[in-house]
Amino acid sequence: MQVETTIKRRRSFLSSTNTVLARLPSAVAVVGILYAVSAVAQLTLPDPNDTPAPTPIGVWNFGSTDWASAYGYLPTAYVGVSNVPSGAGSGVLVDSPEPAFLRFNVIEADGWTNVTLGSGGLMCWVTPNWSSVAAGGNGAGNDARLITVGNPNQPGSPEWSLRVTADGNFIVFTVNSIDILTAPICWDTNQSPSHFIALSYSGTNTVLSIDKTNVATGQGIGALAINPAQCQMAIGSDLAGNRQIHGVIARLATWDAPVDSNVIAQEYILYSVFYMGTIAQPHLLQAPSVPSPSTNYFNAITGTGNLIQVGTVPVIYDSQVWITNLTAATATNGMRVITFTINGGADAPYDVFVNSVLSFGSNGVAWSWFGQGYHGCTYALTNMVDTAFIILGTPTDDDGDGLTTAYENLVSKTDSKDANSNLDGLLDSWEVLLGLKNNLNSSSSRSAYFYDNGDWLNGVSGVRAGSIGSDSEGNVTSVSQ
Repeated sequence: MQVETTIKRRRSFLSSTNTVLARLPSAVAVVGILYAVSAVAQLTLPDPNDTPAPTPIGVWNFGSTDWASAYGYLPTAYVGVSNVPSGAGSGVLVDSPEPAFLRFNVIEADGWTNVTLGSGGLMCWVTPNWSSVAAGGNGAGNDARLITVGNPNQPGSPEWSLRVTADGNFIVFTVNSIDILTAPICWDTNQSPSHFIALSYSGTNTVLSIDKTNVATGQGIGALAINPAQCQMAIGSDLAGNRQIHGVIARLATWDAPVDSNVIAQEYILYSVFYMGTIAQPHLLQAPSVPSPSTNYFNAITGTGNLIQVGTVPVIYDSQVWITNLTAATATNGMRVITFTINGGADAPYDVFVNSVLSFGSNGVAWSWFGQGYHGCTYALTNMVDTAFIILGTPTDDDGDGLTTAYENLVSKTDSKDANSNLDGLLDSWEVLLGLKNNLNSSSSRSAYFYDNGDWLNGVSGVRAGSIGSDSEGNVTSVSQ
């Protein structure tokens, strides 16, 4: 199908990657934003003094049925492809027993260039419907193209391509039939179904990055031995639609100069959780808390925890509470420092929860409570891991057990509607304070309980040791450890 080219307003690719905003399920009783921060991947890129600062020139989010790029340029032709959910948005599925392709002009009628062929960069997320032979799969079954540039009207003419070998074990960058670089790669539909591919190239050298890690370098490239104005770019196949990737390509972007390592790291860290699931990061430890009373009922988890107040801003009162003024930096010890401001809401403490993965539900990875903050205050978190997601929890406590609803849903995984989730006679908050929840202690050891002559519980040993004070009716009134 031939489609006319139209021009729409151009947008910056970076504007969609600086921060990620998310509204979390209301049942979790949390509000705020999430953010990921990473160390910058140290890649051996072409000398920046020899090339201009890179600018995105082509962006394809594959969310529209007309396949227009984010800059408004339509494909020259497409057949046998479909847009499907992928990661945080959509991707193009190229997987058909018949020819399937999605092609764009290299140079548009108005002079706009969608992909540079001598010096530039590209990046995309790739999720094939197969596993590499190295992972016990069958591979793509054919020489699978991620990107192919050439003249579709001159079969056999010189091409510029990024491809995967038929066994799915290697990725190869080829220009004018010369393999510029080759790097091992492994897709496993069970464990690592997606990979983030980034390529930087110039007349001096080339660099291939997989999941923000430099995996191969190669020689510089020469000009494609064909007029670029006559060329088209095929996504996910060769120009004829035969050598298909048999999978999904998402968030494709091209650049007019070699891609900066900061941009590569930013894209990977911000979106890897959506494409790769659980990120291999150490679980963040709980902050120390101090139980305190309130006018209504006992509050078990309170205090500043790990939060360090570093400033104030004018207070905003609002029905919603949010995080703003978010910054991230690398300290001299190599760890990350995050600063942020809480605002909106009311004059009440808001719990700050941190996790190395986006995980929810009763079987999800438990979040860590990092402290309580107030609106109008700016806080710092130090010694953070490579990837950190931060959300706020409201003071709501639906069952009055001393744990906020957010804490029970995110950290303790107890029933936020039942103050005594396991019907053992102890409030959920006391069990948290005593360390009786295995998900908080990662221990299979048993606890021993001690009773006084009146058969009232007065001590516990095992996971944690301590004494328990009670009133004349046996109600627990104090805990010491």
